[in-house]
Order: sequence, then C-alpha cells, then structure tokens
Amino acid sequence: MTLIVHQAWFNEVPPLIADCMSSWDKWPGLEMRRYGVQDAVDILGIDVVDHCFTIRLGPRAAAASWRNRYRLLSDLFRYKLLASVGGLWADCDTTAIKDPLALGLQNDAGLVLFNPKSHHGKGLKTVCNGLMYSGLGQEPRVIDKIYEKAMSRAMEAECVPRTVGWLTGPHMLIDNFARLASRIINHPYVSKPDASSTPETILHIRYGRHDDAKEVTGPIGWGPKT
Repeated sequence: MTLIVHQAWFNEVPPLIADCMSSWDKWPGLEMRRYGVQDAVDILGIDVVDHCFTIRLGPRAAAASWRNRYRLLSDLFRYKLLASVGGLWADCDTTAIKDPLALGLQNDAGLVLFNPKSHHGKGLKTVCNGLMYSGLGQEPRVIDKIYEKAMSRAMEAECVPRTVGWLTGPHMLIDNFARLASRIINHPYVSKPDASSTPETILHIRYGRHDDAKEVTGPIGWGPKT
C-alpha cells in the first residue's frame, strides 16, 4: 500500500533542506506530494494565507518574524491536508534514513504522533507536529478537531505573543490532543540526529532546520500590517 507523504516549503529551498527532502525520494512505496505558497492559497484560501503573512508578532515571536509566519501557515496547511486526504506530514527538515514504511503507518486508521526525545520515554510531554500521520477511517476523527481548533485560534489571534508552537503547534497538540492519538511512535524509531540516535532509528527530525537559512524573507506582495 502506498504511503502519501506531504511536505511544504514557502520560500527558496536552501541546500540542507534540499538534501533532507531528497532522502525521502529514494524509498519505494511513498507518494511524495510537495507544495508551495500557491498551493496553500488554493487549499486554505487567500484570506487565511494573508492573515498568516500579516499577523502582528509579539517581541519574542518577532525575533524570527518570517520564520514564524511560515510556521503558522504551515501548521494550518498540514492539518488541512491530513484532514482532507490523510497520510504522513513530514517537515522538510526531516530525514528518512531507513524505509518509512517500516513504521506501519499505512495500517493506522487514526492519528499517529511522534516523540523524538529519549529522555521523556513513554510520556506525552514532547510530541511534535513536524511528523504526524492521520488515516481516514476512524470516527470521530481527531485530525478534524485539530484543524478546527488551530484555525480558530489562528484566525481569532490579533498577535502571536510568544511562539507559534503555543498557538497552533506542538504545545497545542500536547495540551489538547496527544491523549487521543491511536498511538505514539517513540524514540528511538524517530529521534533527534544526535547521540540519542540508535541503529533502530528510522526518521531523524529537525536535521537541516529552517534556521540554517541565513535570511528568511517573505513572498513578494505580503508583509506585516503596520
């Protein structure tokens, strides 16, 4: 059974990110779907994209202004894709070092989350949204509720006061949805690419990182409201 893998990048792809993305292409049985800003406009609508790209940022979030704008859009986009067509979302800075089909995701009907940090063991303290999977067969579907809550929080927010992770990202998942996942894939099968990796590791998360791009700029025609 083919596994759909979604990835999106909304500005110029830096070399490290390109290397991470290419690591997925070598594995058979994956249907890679990659997206840009126009895809986000087509799927989410121009009003949502404009809001993400123009929302005011508080002092802490503004330190990485366009990174945080892309992160906000990316959160809404991934939840919408998973709610609409299912599959695996993989941030572009993740690396598939072994065959992702070994995780058996194509057999899951519900939400699967990932915990890449070994020191939290089996707890729910540190699931991420850089990797997440949803099937289409479980009712009621948790991914629908995730999308609805994230969209509501994003569109009602006049400002991102801290970081996007608290508004629509991993902290939102941890506080509201992690306990509803059909399973959580823990370290070492997914890990940070450091000493915590083991021969069992299948996916590395946050390898290339957005931050390796020295300067992150926005698409022409969009910018913060003044």
